[in-house]
Amino acid sequence: MPFPPVLPRFRAAVRGPLMTGWLALCILMLAASYGVIGWVVWPLRMEERIFPVHYTIYFGVDRVGPWWQVFLPAYLATAIFLINLGLVAAFAEKEPLVARVSAAVTVAILVVLLAASALVALLNVA
Repeated sequence: MPFPPVLPRFRAAVRGPLMTGWLALCILMLAASYGVIGWVVWPLRMEERIFPVHYTIYFGVDRVGPWWQVFLPAYLATAIFLINLGLVAAFAEKEPLVARVSAAVTVAILVVLLAASALVALLNVA
């Protein structure tokens, strides 16, 4: 039995205004997450070899790494978005409540990861 076509399922999943708004909000938050880090780190990537990646109030900067590790919150946000996009497309027809809960959880996770991206970018400004 072949797999059902994905694109028609995806179109059916984001047909309503609520799901279209969810998709637009997630894409906007992903762009902001990459943009806020890229705006700070991209010009500095050739000058500095290591960047602060993690900060604690007890120890200060406790993890440093190359420039691409600063993008880890944005990479994680993209992976979570793509996984939940597949879940929304899979559950949209038979279980719309599960699809909407998955969409809401995705937005909440992306808000947290956007804040993490902004804090990592602020850590690299100073």
